[in-house]
Amino acid sequence: MEPQQLISFPFVFAFLLFMLMLVKRSKKIKIQNYSLPLPPGPSKLPLIGHLHHLLGLPHHSLRNLAKIHGPLMHLKLGEVSAVVISSPSVAKQMMKTDDLMFVDRPQNLATKIMSYNGGDVIMAPYGEYWRQVRKICILELLSPKRVQSFWAVREEEVSNLIGTISLMVGSPMNLSKNIFTLTNDITARAAFGKTCKDKQAFITVMKEVVKLASGFAIADLFPSLSFLEMISGTKPKLERIHQKVDNMLDDIIREHKENRIAVKNLNEEVLEEDLVDVLLRLQEGGELEFPITMDNVKAITLVSILMKSIYFTMFDGMNKKYQVTAGILQLFCVLNSYIHHCSGHVQRRERYFINGSRMDIFRTTKKPKSYEKAQAEVRRIFHGKKKIHHEDMTGLNYLRLVIKESLGLHPPAPLLVPRECRERCEMDGYEIPKGSKVIVNAWAIGRDPEQWRDPESFEPERFEDKSIDYKGTNFKIYTIRGWQEDMSRYIVWNI
Repeated sequence: MEPQQLISFPFVFAFLLFMLMLVKRSKKIKIQNYSLPLPPGPSKLPLIGHLHHLLGLPHHSLRNLAKIHGPLMHLKLGEVSAVVISSPSVAKQMMKTDDLMFVDRPQNLATKIMSYNGGDVIMAPYGEYWRQVRKICILELLSPKRVQSFWAVREEEVSNLIGTISLMVGSPMNLSKNIFTLTNDITARAAFGKTCKDKQAFITVMKEVVKLASGFAIADLFPSLSFLEMISGTKPKLERIHQKVDNMLDDIIREHKENRIAVKNLNEEVLEEDLVDVLLRLQEGGELEFPITMDNVKAITLVSILMKSIYFTMFDGMNKKYQVTAGILQLFCVLNSYIHHCSGHVQRRERYFINGSRMDIFRTTKKPKSYEKAQAEVRRIFHGKKKIHHEDMTGLNYLRLVIKESLGLHPPAPLLVPRECRERCEMDGYEIPKGSKVIVNAWAIGRDPEQWRDPESFEPERFEDKSIDYKGTNFKIYTIRGWQEDMSRYIVWNI
């Protein structure tokens, strides 16, 4: 009996091992059978993947590819796996239904360096710190009430610009440059206050930051080849600019601290808080779950300046029921029509090309009826008034439609800030791999013939339908407000 027992033990062990391997294999087969295909995409080349398909303007190239391969595509950009969305229904799934799956942002070299390793609300990873900073932004920094508090700043700066233009009547001028100066001055005053001596230098440096952050960096496409950061010169350049920005922020914060101490010594209250004042007050209060460091203050200030620039461009002070549309752009259009109204020297055939609102004015001049209708409305509303206040803009209903149509055709952010898939998931019947970069082509959605009648034409009247939701929940009009939802969703609004 003993030899039989000795022989049976290894046999039983081998049998159990075989059964265990069989079970594992069957589970693996089930998982493989369950796995979904990746979204379709064009042919790719070794090493570079699909980069050769993106020549020219990226949002144009991606729309052309979407016409062939569908509204949900998978691309390989070097080593980076990317998913491109060109459909409002799929965008809704990503932005609303499965929003927590795509809450993170992919870090690249520029954002990592300039955001102080994710210390701001845009690049911070999903978690308790992100929730705290988001709450601060919602309640303190970018709430509609606070933005409305800067109307006096905007009115003053616009009035200064109109005065400058009045002095130039009959002479050529670079209106685009003056508009850029206007928006920069508004942004700087909101962030740093009127007396900040470094605000113009800071805005100049920020232009370099935006240029580098939005440019093409080969090191970001091949993250495993870290030496490319140095060989390409991208990292040293970013570090130099970051050091310059950091020094300026140190000076600005020091100046604000000194002003706050002086006010406290006089037992006075700070009547007008700018962005830096708010952050310093919260830091000194010591009531936050996660104490704000000085690097956090700098990171939040940087991203808030960028967001305020967008927000000022999009805020609607004409009607309180519209939280966000196009207030400052309306000011630009009002400015254009106001010049026509007040100055007999400006001929109707002349066109003002303004970056940001350039397409609004250019398209209305290409559509004489729309231009005449908008101009007549402005003349009627502002007849006999020497100065424009935002309360006077309530009746500019047709001009509001012009702005909405212009933003639909020419969104300021054609490709939304990318997101990152936190876990493997399913979207529209396809598998989205973990870690994939997800890009929404807002420009393509705004020109989708399945969603819009004659989408390439300029027809402001299409928005006279009062049933259309302008607050972001209707993803057919993604480019009118949806792109702001993506850019600042974690700062101000929730879908």
